[in-house]
Amino acid sequence: MARLVEKLTPLAVSKQTKPGYFGDGAGLWLQVSPSGSKSWIFRFTLAGKQREMGLGAVHTVNLTEARAKAKECRQVLLDGKDPLDARRSIKQAEAMERAKAMAFDQCAEAYIVPGERMKMGKEHRVPLSKPVISLLKKLPREGDLVFPAPRKTPRCRT
Repeated sequence: MARLVEKLTPLAVSKQTKPGYFGDGAGLWLQVSPSGSKSWIFRFTLAGKQREMGLGAVHTVNLTEARAKAKECRQVLLDGKDPLDARRSIKQAEAMERAKAMAFDQCAEAYIVPGERMKMGKEHRVPLSKPVISLLKKLPREGDLVFPAPRKTPRCRT
């Protein structure tokens, strides 16, 4: 017997108020919380362990988009990868690109708190001071980065 897919309809999603999980098929579930909020969940099993991945709130992601996201997750699973790890690595890569795009001067200026936010009415540098910033500006840079990339292995504690 074939599995049923696309069991939910947009009308059924909007009318569902009872808390619980409601399956659309192929790993896509509508989660209704006791408070009444609704979100899309992709359920999958990897290495014998059942996992859940949030795909977004119903008011942000409609049924068609949720099905498309679930399909992408299934494709990642077919490649033998964890969809959660894949999403996490994409976000880390995007954060690294944003960090590379920012010059050190811009990073340093991001730590300045405007004077109107301080009790004394003076601007405040957190946590870098002018001498530290000027010293760091003189340091040789490693490629586009001011500091080397973070280590993947944790440091040993002594």
